[in-house]
Amino acid sequence: MISKFHIRSGSFVAVFGLMACNLLSVVMAKVVAEHFSTVISFLATFLLLLYVGIWGMTYLIRLVLWLIVGKRYQLSFIYPIMELNYFFSYLIGILCWKENFSWQQIVGLSLICLGVLAITSSPHRLSSGTEVRENG
Repeated sequence: MISKFHIRSGSFVAVFGLMACNLLSVVMAKVVAEHFSTVISFLATFLLLLYVGIWGMTYLIRLVLWLIVGKRYQLSFIYPIMELNYFFSYLIGILCWKENFSWQQIVGLSLICLGVLAITSSPHRLSSGTEVRENG
């Protein structure tokens, strides 16, 4: 009998939610840094606190999602997937903040994406205590 991993769609939602929270926390850090000033008005203070609150919530959600995902998958499978955020944060930087584009950066990001693909294509994705189903 050949055994195959049964991966629930909820697990993938948790993985992509983790990626999204990670990316959102980086974006919120940039927003907070842009709005931080030594001389600020009441409205600016309120907005800064709101941004910091959103930023903090992304870390809390990330913590919970890491607990869910970490229980289901091996760290050597999940952590490389998180590195895809380099690519997404590069795109957000170019699109939202008009950051500089570089072919050297594109080559580097492509190598990261290829490395993630090579590492995550391993059949050993699930943690040792996770359910394995057999076809047959």
